[in-house]
Amino acid sequence: MLSKQLTHKTIIRYDENIGHLFVPNVTMRQPYSEKPHYIKTNRQGFRADFDFEKENKTGEKRIAFIGDSFTAGEGVANHKRFSDLVSAALGARSYNFALSASGVDQQYLIYKDIATSFD
Repeated sequence: MLSKQLTHKTIIRYDENIGHLFVPNVTMRQPYSEKPHYIKTNRQGFRADFDFEKENKTGEKRIAFIGDSFTAGEGVANHKRFSDLVSAALGARSYNFALSASGVDQQYLIYKDIATSFD
C-alpha cells in the first residue's frame, strides 16, 4: 500500500538583518482564500515575475513600492496587486519590495539596505 506524503512549501525564510524575507526563486500555489492563486518570487527574494536589475540600462520607468502584506499582495496573484496595476497604468515597471507581516522598522531596513541599491 502506498502512503500519501504531504509536503509543505514555505515562502518565508529567516533573515538576520530584516527578520524574515521571501524565499528566492519560488513558484507556488497559495491554497487559501476563496480563489487559490500562484505567486512567484525572483532571485532577490521579492514577489515578482522577473528579476530586479540594479542598473536601468534601458531607461525604463520604474516605481518602487515598499510596505506590508497589503502592498506585497497577500491573497492575490502577483499581476493583480495594486502595485502592478498602478505601474502598468503609468507605463512603468513595478519593483515591489513589500514584505508580508512586516512593520515600519523592517520596511525601512528593506528601503535602506536593499531598495536604494537599484536605479
